[in-house]
Amino acid sequence: MYLCHKLINLKHLKNKILLFYPLVNQNRQIPNLPFSILNIERVLRDLPVEVILVDERVERNVKDIINSYKDEWLVVGISAMIGYQMISGKELSEYVKQNTKAKVVWGGWFSNVLPEIALKEDFIDIVVFGQGELPFRELIISLLKDEALSDIKGIGFKQSGQIIINSKAEVHNEEEFPAINYDKVDIKKIIEVNGSNADSKRSLNYIATFGCPYNCTFCCLTTVWGQKTFSKNIDIIIDDIKLFIFKYNVTKISFDDDHFFGNKTFVLNLIQRILDEGIEFEWEANAHISYFLKSYTLEQISMFKKAGCVSIRFGAESGDQDVLNKINKKTTINDILEVVKIMKIADIKCVYYIMVAFPWNPSKDFNSTLNMLGQSKLINPDLEIGVNFFIPFPGTPIYEESKKYGFNGFKSFDDTLSVFFELFVGPWWLKNYRKELYDFIWVYFKYANPNFYKTAENRTTMAIINKIMYPFCYFRLKYNIRSFRFEPKIYFIIKRLVNLFNGSKYDDEKEQMVRCRSWKR
Repeated sequence: MYLCHKLINLKHLKNKILLFYPLVNQNRQIPNLPFSILNIERVLRDLPVEVILVDERVERNVKDIINSYKDEWLVVGISAMIGYQMISGKELSEYVKQNTKAKVVWGGWFSNVLPEIALKEDFIDIVVFGQGELPFRELIISLLKDEALSDIKGIGFKQSGQIIINSKAEVHNEEEFPAINYDKVDIKKIIEVNGSNADSKRSLNYIATFGCPYNCTFCCLTTVWGQKTFSKNIDIIIDDIKLFIFKYNVTKISFDDDHFFGNKTFVLNLIQRILDEGIEFEWEANAHISYFLKSYTLEQISMFKKAGCVSIRFGAESGDQDVLNKINKKTTINDILEVVKIMKIADIKCVYYIMVAFPWNPSKDFNSTLNMLGQSKLINPDLEIGVNFFIPFPGTPIYEESKKYGFNGFKSFDDTLSVFFELFVGPWWLKNYRKELYDFIWVYFKYANPNFYKTAENRTTMAIINKIMYPFCYFRLKYNIRSFRFEPKIYFIIKRLVNLFNGSKYDDEKEQMVRCRSWKR
């Protein structure tokens, strides 16, 4: 257990702490548990503070809560990834600074990789980076005792107009911390955040393992975990799964671990427990392609299917072997093609995460990757993909290398937001790849599955479209031909006319060029 501190000579009457999880998206929300603030709450329970958790997706009255305890706030903590959470977090932070004397503390990926930029803002007093539990706990103790912050590892702060970034804190095993208290959030509302639908899956996310042993040069995981990995106690995982299923009627769980399948003994023991106890639910998880192929037999993968696995997500990243080598992926193109075959045999949905247009030779990797995706789709028509254009992420080796190719980096809070909210065009791009990728994903890749119509709402209409489009799409993928793309033009014109006739919205969320992925939970 973590070290317990005695609190003496408390000078503060302020003892309330708000932990705020901002909106991830302005429109549709993902039914994810806010683990970032749940993890922090568990290490504050023995301190003389009252901790209030607010998930903005399901509770929009956070300003009313601030006003209710206006003079009692010690800290307002905000967890923000780079993206929309920064906008919502900024709005609350400015309100807190204008209406209370609380310290505003930011954690999450934005503060983790860009602590100096965060602290340049007047509405942020302190940042927490790395594994946040113990740094945040030590910070609260120091604020309660009116002590200096200079000795607290894992935080940054401002002093006499200067930004000070302390050294990083050590990483601790998950088992050193108390269990999460799920009663601190409204799980029912989180599950039904987009409206209750009796026909849809009641899904939640879960974290069973932490860290990743790999060191991909585009990934900032090592800034938190190094290359250490930990697993939760299997008894705790099983109890949590049962809680979600029997209390909240959850039917599907997404294991959002970065490397769920990384500890073979842990995985096989967990799956065996699920089977032995007869726990019925669907689940999906992330895997590293080469490790997965090397570690698990087809018989074991079939056991995953029996235990409820419906989808495995693989970071394929690229169809260009030169790129895979440069990003230190430890994967080959043959591995990528092999895993999609295995998933087809095992009858488990295979999902690729992909990035295109890296700075070294963007047209080569763009074309090679689409070619690889075409080959994979013809091997396994049920393959699904999530494709993003490569954006250099702070705290990674490629971030610095990209500056050699004209990338300016992130200079400010607003500059960081603009890179992620505007349609990114890398300074190394040799052409605009966006339209070709759009046509590939939403026409050729989609209709190269002769049974795609079975997943659509209007099966009769889609079956006709599918039957007409399939031969063209198969031919395009088979021979890697993407010039003179007349089929998408015709398809989208017809779709506009159909939507105009039936009153639907053409530019719907399924075909937005934000994150072009064809699957969702």
